[in-house]
Amino acid sequence: MEENKGQPPQIVTSDTLAQRVADWFVATQDHWKRGVLMLLYVLALGLIKLAVTLIAVFQFGYILITGGPNALVRDFGASLALFTGELVAYLVCADDQPPFPFRAWPRPSQPGP
Repeated sequence: MEENKGQPPQIVTSDTLAQRVADWFVATQDHWKRGVLMLLYVLALGLIKLAVTLIAVFQFGYILITGGPNALVRDFGASLALFTGELVAYLVCADDQPPFPFRAWPRPSQPGP
């Protein structure tokens, strides 16, 4: 390993520093895209929580009135549960492919009874 004998230390100029920063942002562009998507999906989780609450209250009232759950709302709730699973898998980096709208909305394999 060579030492700088008698030479002043190398100073990074602002142009070099700016170029290094620009290169770093280009090299990590996919990470920044994922970060923005993760932030948006975290916000979506709040809306999903509200939707699940409304679905549960509606289904409970529907069961009290008719004796059984609403099939359309039940099937939507099942697909929402699958979407939520995909969303959480993406957020915790268990899946690299972002969920809807970057892939098809999940459908339950079996419609409810």
